[in-house]
Amino acid sequence: MRRLKVFGLASVSLLVAGVMTAAAASVESTSLPDIRIALPGELYPLDLAGEVKSTGIKLQNEITELPAALISVLLLVSEFTSLGAALIDVGGVEIFAEKCNTTGDGVGVVLVPNAEWHLVYTSLSPGKVLETAGLILFSKFIIFCGAAETVVTGPWMWRLSPVPGNNTNGGDSTAVEAASHCASGKPSVQEVLSYFTDSSSEVTGQLLKASIIGTESTRACWEVPGTLLLVVASNSTTKMFSVLL
Repeated sequence: MRRLKVFGLASVSLLVAGVMTAAAASVESTSLPDIRIALPGELYPLDLAGEVKSTGIKLQNEITELPAALISVLLLVSEFTSLGAALIDVGGVEIFAEKCNTTGDGVGVVLVPNAEWHLVYTSLSPGKVLETAGLILFSKFIIFCGAAETVVTGPWMWRLSPVPGNNTNGGDSTAVEAASHCASGKPSVQEVLSYFTDSSSEVTGQLLKASIIGTESTRACWEVPGTLLLVVASNSTTKMFSVLL
């Protein structure tokens, strides 16, 4: 049985354990969705990359928001698997004309550290289409905006929809649509809040934010307008993949 796990990141495991709670359990097991190369003869790694440029990108709670101008995502797939490393870059971050950055990065650049993606289900309802999401785990980090500091902890949930390829069979894909939105009328609540593990346990997690270091963390949401289209990167030898449900 595959298990939802963090490989080699004990700090992330401890972080997530602090912000997630198990909501339900079942004696039945569930195979998590996997990504595999679709065409014979093609090889790993398979890299999926995409970006969104928009003035509407923002990390927000019910009181404040931290706007950005760009978000780029690279998912690294090195084998037939439901998890892997991720590189997430948020650019043009500023507040009140004050440029923001993470430690060691350029002005306006926020890099999400030690990020990993996990494919999970958000619905197991009988008779309905299985809904998938990308669970992004990462280490706690600080965004510096001059003297102001914002502490961010995870997890971060994206809704995922594979894009069917042309003239292919069996659900082969050429891209994945990813969406990170806030719940309607709730600026501090991520649209996707829970997922199921391979033991069919429902787990709820919430992205957290603290406006000033040392204060109590408050719920937050990372709003990315529209859809992030993740396509096979140019350096990948493969051109098509499948998400096995």
